[in-house]
Amino acid sequence: MAPPVRVPDSLLFHPTSSKPRSADIPPWFIFFITGNPGLIGYYEPFLTTLSALLADDGSGRSISFHILGASLAGFEVSSVGRQAHHHAPPPPHGLLRQIELAEERLCHFVSPAAGDGCPTRRSRALPKVLLIGHSVGAYILLEIIRRHHHQTDTTSPCRGRLSIRGGILLFPTVTHLLRSPSGLRFGKVLQSPSFASVVGRVVRVVVALVPEFVLLWLVRLLTAFPDHAAWSTVGWLQSAGGVTEALSMARDEMSMITEDRWGDEVWGAASPEDDVVVGAAAAAAGSTMSGRADDDHEDSGARESRVCPNLVLYFGEDDHWVAGHARDELIATRARAESRTQMLIDRGGIPHGFCIEHSETMAEKVKGWIEDMVESDERESERG
Repeated sequence: MAPPVRVPDSLLFHPTSSKPRSADIPPWFIFFITGNPGLIGYYEPFLTTLSALLADDGSGRSISFHILGASLAGFEVSSVGRQAHHHAPPPPHGLLRQIELAEERLCHFVSPAAGDGCPTRRSRALPKVLLIGHSVGAYILLEIIRRHHHQTDTTSPCRGRLSIRGGILLFPTVTHLLRSPSGLRFGKVLQSPSFASVVGRVVRVVVALVPEFVLLWLVRLLTAFPDHAAWSTVGWLQSAGGVTEALSMARDEMSMITEDRWGDEVWGAASPEDDVVVGAAAAAAGSTMSGRADDDHEDSGARESRVCPNLVLYFGEDDHWVAGHARDELIATRARAESRTQMLIDRGGIPHGFCIEHSETMAEKVKGWIEDMVESDERESERG
Protein backbone atom coordinates (compact mmCIF):
# COMPACT_ATOMS: atom_id res chain seq x y z
CA MET A 1 0.00 0.00 0.00
CA ALA A 2 1.33 3.46 -0.89
CA PRO A 3 2.19 5.84 1.96
CA PRO A 4 -0.63 8.26 2.85
CA VAL A 5 -0.73 11.72 1.30
CA ARG A 6 -0.12 13.20 4.73
CA VAL A 7 3.62 12.46 4.27
CA PRO A 8 4.87 15.32 2.07
CA ASP A 9 7.86 15.25 -0.28
CA SER A 10 8.29 19.01 -0.10
CA LEU A 11 7.09 21.94 1.99
CA LEU A 12 6.87 25.37 0.39
CA PHE A 13 5.90 28.51 2.28
CA HIS A 14 5.31 31.85 0.57
CA PRO A 15 4.99 35.16 2.43
CA THR A 16 1.56 35.65 3.94
CA SER A 17 2.23 38.67 6.14
CA SER A 18 -0.12 41.65 5.95
CA LYS A 19 2.81 44.02 6.47
CA PRO A 20 3.36 46.41 3.54
CA ARG A 21 6.13 45.29 1.24
CA SER A 22 8.03 47.50 -1.16
CA ALA A 23 8.67 46.25 -4.68
CA ASP A 24 12.21 47.57 -4.27
CA ILE A 25 12.91 45.18 -1.37
CA PRO A 26 13.27 41.68 -2.80
CA PRO A 27 12.34 38.66 -0.68
CA TRP A 28 14.83 36.34 0.95
CA PHE A 29 14.91 32.63 0.16
CA ILE A 30 15.34 30.06 2.94
CA PHE A 31 16.32 26.56 1.86
CA PHE A 32 16.15 23.75 4.42
CA ILE A 33 18.24 20.56 4.11
CA THR A 34 17.16 17.53 6.12
CA GLY A 35 19.21 15.06 8.09
CA ASN A 36 19.20 11.31 7.52
CA PRO A 37 16.60 9.78 7.01
CA GLY A 38 15.92 12.57 4.57
CA LEU A 39 12.13 12.91 4.76
CA ILE A 40 10.88 16.47 5.04
CA GLY A 41 7.76 15.24 6.84
CA TYR A 42 9.75 15.02 10.06
CA TYR A 43 10.26 18.80 9.90
CA GLU A 44 6.72 19.93 9.05
CA PRO A 45 5.94 21.41 12.51
CA PHE A 46 9.35 23.12 12.61
CA LEU A 47 9.06 24.78 9.18
CA THR A 48 5.38 25.64 9.67
CA THR A 49 6.18 27.37 12.96
CA LEU A 50 9.22 29.14 11.51
CA SER A 51 7.21 30.45 8.56
CA ALA A 52 4.51 31.80 10.88
CA LEU A 53 7.05 33.46 13.17
CA LEU A 54 8.84 35.17 10.29
CA ALA A 55 5.56 36.34 8.76
CA ASP A 56 4.43 37.96 12.00
CA ASP A 57 7.61 39.03 13.76
CA GLY A 58 6.30 42.43 14.88
CA SER A 59 9.46 44.20 13.69
CA GLY A 60 7.75 46.42 11.15
CA ARG A 61 10.19 45.36 8.44
CA SER A 62 8.92 44.96 4.91
CA ILE A 63 11.21 41.97 4.27
CA SER A 64 9.51 38.72 3.30
CA PHE A 65 10.72 35.13 3.16
CA HIS A 66 10.07 32.20 0.85
CA ILE A 67 10.87 28.86 2.53
CA LEU A 68 11.42 25.49 0.87
CA GLY A 69 12.21 22.18 2.45
CA ALA A 70 12.30 18.97 0.42
CA SER A 71 13.05 15.33 1.03
CA LEU A 72 16.46 14.22 -0.12
CA ALA A 73 16.61 12.19 -3.31
CA GLY A 74 15.67 8.55 -2.78
CA PHE A 75 13.44 9.33 0.21
CA GLU A 76 10.39 10.46 -1.74
CA VAL A 77 7.20 8.63 -0.84
CA SER A 78 5.23 9.53 -3.97
CA SER A 79 5.80 9.21 -7.70
CA VAL A 80 5.30 12.97 -8.04
CA GLY A 81 8.08 13.62 -5.54
CA ARG A 82 10.43 11.29 -7.39
CA GLN A 83 9.95 13.32 -10.57
CA ALA A 84 11.97 16.12 -8.99
CA HIS A 85 15.08 13.99 -9.56
CA HIS A 86 14.02 12.09 -12.67
CA HIS A 87 17.26 13.06 -14.43
CA ALA A 88 19.49 11.62 -11.69
CA PRO A 89 21.09 8.17 -11.90
CA PRO A 90 19.16 5.34 -10.23
CA PRO A 91 19.32 5.28 -6.42
CA PRO A 92 20.92 4.77 -4.03
CA HIS A 93 22.60 8.13 -4.53
CA GLY A 94 25.01 8.39 -1.63
CA LEU A 95 26.26 11.57 0.01
CA LEU A 96 28.15 13.12 -2.93
CA ARG A 97 25.18 12.89 -5.25
CA GLN A 98 22.90 14.23 -2.51
CA ILE A 99 25.06 17.36 -2.33
CA GLU A 100 24.77 17.89 -6.09
CA LEU A 101 21.03 17.28 -6.13
CA ALA A 102 20.42 19.56 -3.15
CA GLU A 103 22.30 22.35 -4.94
CA GLU A 104 20.20 21.80 -8.06
CA ARG A 105 17.00 21.92 -5.99
CA LEU A 106 18.17 25.18 -4.39
CA CYS A 107 18.83 26.78 -7.78
CA HIS A 108 15.47 25.66 -9.11
CA PHE A 109 13.80 27.18 -6.03
CA VAL A 110 15.49 30.56 -6.53
CA SER A 111 15.48 30.61 -10.36
CA PRO A 112 12.25 32.63 -10.85
CA ALA A 113 13.90 35.51 -8.99
CA ALA A 114 17.38 34.93 -10.41
CA GLY A 115 16.40 35.57 -14.01
CA ASP A 116 19.39 35.19 -16.27
CA GLY A 117 21.82 35.25 -13.37
CA CYS A 118 22.68 38.94 -13.56
CA PRO A 119 21.63 41.61 -11.05
CA THR A 120 18.27 43.06 -11.99
CA ARG A 121 18.04 46.56 -13.37
CA ARG A 122 15.84 47.65 -10.48
CA SER A 123 17.78 46.31 -7.50
CA ARG A 124 21.09 45.34 -9.15
CA ALA A 125 21.14 42.47 -6.66
CA LEU A 126 21.10 38.70 -6.81
CA PRO A 127 18.51 36.77 -4.77
CA LYS A 128 19.64 36.47 -1.17
CA VAL A 129 19.63 32.96 0.27
CA LEU A 130 19.81 31.57 3.78
CA LEU A 131 20.54 27.86 4.18
CA ILE A 132 19.45 25.75 7.15
CA GLY A 133 20.75 22.23 7.61
CA HIS A 134 20.17 19.59 10.25
CA SER A 135 22.69 16.86 11.11
CA VAL A 136 24.26 15.66 7.84
CA GLY A 137 22.21 18.39 6.17
CA ALA A 138 24.65 20.79 7.83
CA TYR A 139 27.53 19.02 6.06
CA ILE A 140 25.64 19.33 2.76
CA LEU A 141 25.09 23.02 3.55
CA LEU A 142 28.83 23.68 3.99
CA GLU A 143 29.61 21.78 0.80
CA ILE A 144 27.11 23.87 -1.17
CA ILE A 145 28.80 27.03 0.10
CA ARG A 146 32.24 25.63 -0.76
CA ARG A 147 31.12 24.70 -4.26
CA HIS A 148 29.56 28.12 -4.65
CA HIS A 149 32.90 29.79 -3.94
CA HIS A 150 35.02 27.43 -6.03
CA GLN A 151 33.14 27.35 -9.31
CA THR A 152 35.81 27.13 -11.99
CA ASP A 153 33.50 26.30 -14.89
CA THR A 154 29.89 26.73 -15.94
CA THR A 155 28.62 23.30 -14.87
CA SER A 156 27.19 24.43 -11.54
CA PRO A 157 23.50 25.33 -11.84
CA CYS A 158 23.94 28.05 -9.21
CA ARG A 159 26.84 29.82 -10.88
CA GLY A 160 26.24 33.57 -10.58
CA ARG A 161 22.52 33.10 -9.94
CA LEU A 162 22.23 33.70 -6.20
CA SER A 163 24.05 35.01 -3.15
CA ILE A 164 24.28 32.79 -0.07
CA ARG A 165 24.25 35.25 2.83
CA GLY A 166 24.07 32.88 5.77
CA GLY A 167 23.79 29.37 7.07
CA ILE A 168 22.26 27.90 10.22
CA LEU A 169 23.60 24.45 11.16
CA LEU A 170 21.46 22.58 13.67
CA PHE A 171 23.10 19.74 15.61
CA PRO A 172 25.70 19.56 12.84
CA THR A 173 27.68 16.43 12.03
CA VAL A 174 30.53 18.05 10.12
CA THR A 175 33.74 16.48 11.47
CA HIS A 176 34.87 13.05 12.70
CA LEU A 177 31.50 11.32 12.66
CA LEU A 178 33.14 7.92 13.18
CA ARG A 179 34.45 9.10 16.56
CA SER A 180 30.99 9.97 17.88
CA PRO A 181 29.29 7.57 20.33
CA SER A 182 26.97 6.29 17.59
CA GLY A 183 29.81 6.18 15.10
CA LEU A 184 31.86 4.02 17.45
CA ARG A 185 28.87 1.76 18.04
CA PHE A 186 27.58 1.36 14.48
CA GLY A 187 30.40 2.56 12.24
CA LYS A 188 31.86 -0.80 11.27
CA VAL A 189 28.57 -2.45 10.35
CA LEU A 190 27.39 0.63 8.45
CA GLN A 191 30.58 0.60 6.40
CA SER A 192 30.02 -2.98 5.26
CA PRO A 193 29.60 -2.85 1.44
CA SER A 194 26.52 -5.07 1.32
CA PHE A 195 24.80 -3.98 4.53
CA ALA A 196 22.61 -1.25 2.97
CA SER A 197 21.29 -3.32 0.09
CA VAL A 198 20.65 -6.46 2.17
CA VAL A 199 18.81 -4.63 4.97
CA GLY A 200 16.88 -2.58 2.43
CA ARG A 201 15.60 -5.68 0.66
CA VAL A 202 14.67 -7.40 3.93
CA VAL A 203 12.74 -4.35 5.17
CA ARG A 204 10.82 -4.07 1.91
CA VAL A 205 9.74 -7.72 2.08
CA VAL A 206 8.69 -7.50 5.71
CA VAL A 207 6.86 -4.17 5.33
CA ALA A 208 4.98 -5.46 2.28
CA LEU A 209 3.46 -8.19 4.50
CA VAL A 210 2.34 -5.83 7.27
CA PRO A 211 -0.89 -3.82 6.94
CA GLU A 212 -0.32 -0.09 7.15
CA PHE A 213 -2.38 0.42 10.30
CA VAL A 214 -0.36 -2.31 12.03
CA LEU A 215 2.89 -0.74 10.90
CA LEU A 216 1.78 2.63 12.22
CA TRP A 217 0.76 1.05 15.53
CA LEU A 218 4.16 -0.64 15.84
CA VAL A 219 6.04 2.59 15.09
CA ARG A 220 4.04 4.48 17.71
CA LEU A 221 4.48 1.66 20.23
CA LEU A 222 8.26 1.39 19.76
CA THR A 223 9.09 5.08 19.41
CA ALA A 224 6.27 7.05 21.10
CA PHE A 225 6.55 9.46 18.17
CA PRO A 226 3.87 12.14 17.63
CA ASP A 227 1.73 11.84 14.52
CA HIS A 228 3.93 13.73 12.05
CA ALA A 229 7.02 11.70 12.96
CA ALA A 230 5.17 8.37 13.15
CA TRP A 231 3.62 8.85 9.70
CA SER A 232 6.97 9.98 8.29
CA THR A 233 8.60 6.83 9.63
CA VAL A 234 5.89 4.71 8.04
CA GLY A 235 6.37 6.55 4.78
CA TRP A 236 10.12 5.97 4.97
CA LEU A 237 9.71 2.24 5.60
CA GLN A 238 7.15 1.91 2.80
CA SER A 239 9.08 3.99 0.25
CA ALA A 240 10.69 2.33 -2.75
CA GLY A 241 14.26 2.66 -1.55
CA GLY A 242 14.33 4.94 1.48
CA VAL A 243 15.91 2.42 3.86
CA THR A 244 18.65 1.52 1.38
CA GLU A 245 19.25 5.23 0.69
CA ALA A 246 19.54 6.02 4.41
CA LEU A 247 22.06 3.25 5.02
CA SER A 248 24.04 4.08 1.86
CA MET A 249 24.26 7.69 2.97
CA ALA A 250 25.30 6.61 6.46
CA ARG A 251 28.13 4.53 4.97
CA ASP A 252 29.37 7.57 3.04
CA GLU A 253 29.00 9.79 6.08
CA MET A 254 31.26 7.54 8.12
CA SER A 255 34.03 7.69 5.53
CA MET A 256 33.63 11.30 4.33
CA ILE A 257 32.86 13.30 7.48
CA THR A 258 36.36 13.42 8.94
CA GLU A 259 38.65 16.46 9.07
CA ASP A 260 37.50 20.06 8.79
CA ARG A 261 37.89 20.54 5.03
CA TRP A 262 36.65 24.12 4.63
CA GLY A 263 38.53 27.41 4.45
CA ASP A 264 37.77 31.06 5.18
CA GLU A 265 35.51 31.33 2.15
CA VAL A 266 33.12 29.08 4.11
CA TRP A 267 33.84 29.83 7.75
CA GLY A 268 33.95 33.57 7.15
CA ALA A 269 36.65 36.15 6.62
CA ALA A 270 37.88 38.27 9.47
CA SER A 271 36.17 41.45 8.27
CA PRO A 272 33.89 42.82 5.55
CA GLU A 273 36.98 44.11 3.75
CA ASP A 274 38.34 40.57 3.64
CA ASP A 275 35.08 39.47 2.06
CA VAL A 276 35.99 41.50 -0.99
CA VAL A 277 39.43 39.90 -1.16
CA VAL A 278 38.08 36.37 -0.79
CA GLY A 279 35.24 37.01 -3.20
CA ALA A 280 37.48 38.63 -5.78
CA ALA A 281 40.00 35.79 -5.56
CA ALA A 282 37.29 33.21 -6.09
CA ALA A 283 35.88 35.17 -9.00
CA ALA A 284 39.32 35.50 -10.57
CA ALA A 285 39.95 31.76 -10.23
CA GLY A 286 36.73 31.02 -12.04
CA SER A 287 36.96 33.60 -14.84
CA THR A 288 38.69 33.63 -18.20
CA MET A 289 39.53 37.34 -17.96
CA SER A 290 38.53 38.05 -21.53
CA GLY A 291 39.50 41.69 -21.25
CA ARG A 292 36.01 43.01 -20.58
CA ALA A 293 37.17 44.86 -17.47
CA ASP A 294 34.55 47.54 -18.03
CA ASP A 295 31.68 45.12 -17.46
CA ASP A 296 30.92 46.39 -13.94
CA HIS A 297 27.42 44.92 -14.03
CA GLU A 298 28.72 41.39 -14.40
CA ASP A 299 31.60 41.88 -11.93
CA SER A 300 29.15 43.17 -9.34
CA GLY A 301 27.06 40.03 -9.69
CA ALA A 302 30.11 37.78 -9.46
CA ARG A 303 31.32 39.48 -6.27
CA GLU A 304 27.89 39.43 -4.67
CA SER A 305 27.47 35.77 -5.51
CA ARG A 306 30.58 34.96 -3.46
CA VAL A 307 30.08 37.07 -0.34
CA CYS A 308 31.27 35.17 2.72
CA PRO A 309 28.19 34.02 4.64
CA ASN A 310 27.40 34.42 8.31
CA LEU A 311 27.17 31.04 10.01
CA VAL A 312 25.56 29.82 13.23
CA LEU A 313 26.36 26.30 14.43
CA TYR A 314 24.11 25.01 17.22
CA PHE A 315 25.49 21.88 18.88
CA GLY A 316 23.79 19.56 21.33
CA GLU A 317 25.33 19.33 24.77
CA ASP A 318 25.37 15.53 24.72
CA ASP A 319 24.83 14.57 21.09
CA HIS A 320 25.36 10.88 20.36
CA TRP A 321 26.15 11.70 16.70
CA VAL A 322 28.86 14.25 17.55
CA ALA A 323 32.19 13.55 19.22
CA GLY A 324 32.54 16.04 22.07
CA HIS A 325 36.27 16.53 21.62
CA ALA A 326 35.87 17.04 17.86
CA ARG A 327 33.16 19.64 18.50
CA ASP A 328 35.31 21.48 21.04
CA GLU A 329 38.29 21.43 18.67
CA LEU A 330 36.19 22.89 15.87
CA ILE A 331 34.88 25.63 18.15
CA ALA A 332 38.40 26.49 19.32
CA THR A 333 39.67 26.64 15.74
CA ARG A 334 36.84 28.31 13.85
CA ALA A 335 34.75 30.37 16.28
CA ARG A 336 37.12 33.32 16.33
CA ALA A 337 35.82 36.59 17.75
CA GLU A 338 36.61 38.40 14.50
CA SER A 339 35.08 35.81 12.17
CA ARG A 340 31.57 35.52 10.76
CA THR A 341 31.02 32.13 12.42
CA GLN A 342 29.17 31.77 15.71
CA MET A 343 29.14 28.43 17.53
CA LEU A 344 26.77 27.67 20.38
CA ILE A 345 26.11 24.65 22.61
CA ASP A 346 22.58 23.90 23.75
CA ARG A 347 22.13 23.79 27.52
CA GLY A 348 18.42 22.98 27.54
CA GLY A 349 18.56 19.28 26.85
CA ILE A 350 17.29 19.45 23.27
CA PRO A 351 18.20 16.15 21.55
CA HIS A 352 19.84 15.63 18.18
CA GLY A 353 16.46 14.76 16.64
CA PHE A 354 14.89 18.07 17.67
CA CYS A 355 12.26 17.77 14.92
CA ILE A 356 10.39 15.06 16.82
CA GLU A 357 9.25 16.99 19.90
CA HIS A 358 11.15 20.31 20.05
CA SER A 359 10.20 21.93 16.76
CA GLU A 360 8.62 25.06 18.24
CA THR A 361 11.55 25.75 20.55
CA MET A 362 14.06 25.45 17.73
CA ALA A 363 11.91 27.54 15.38
CA GLU A 364 12.02 30.39 17.91
CA LYS A 365 15.80 30.18 18.08
CA VAL A 366 16.22 29.99 14.31
CA LYS A 367 13.92 32.96 13.81
CA GLY A 368 16.21 35.04 16.03
CA TRP A 369 19.33 34.01 14.11
CA ILE A 370 17.66 34.79 10.79
CA GLU A 371 16.72 38.25 12.02
CA ASP A 372 20.31 38.84 13.18
CA MET A 373 21.66 37.79 9.78
CA VAL A 374 19.24 40.05 7.93
CA GLU A 375 20.16 43.00 10.17
CA SER A 376 23.87 42.30 9.65
CA ASP A 377 23.34 42.20 5.90
CA GLU A 378 21.46 45.50 6.00
CA ARG A 379 24.26 47.17 7.97
CA GLU A 380 26.88 45.98 5.51
CA SER A 381 24.76 47.14 2.59
CA GLU A 382 24.49 50.60 4.16
CA ARG A 383 28.26 50.73 4.57
CA GLY A 384 28.35 50.00 0.87
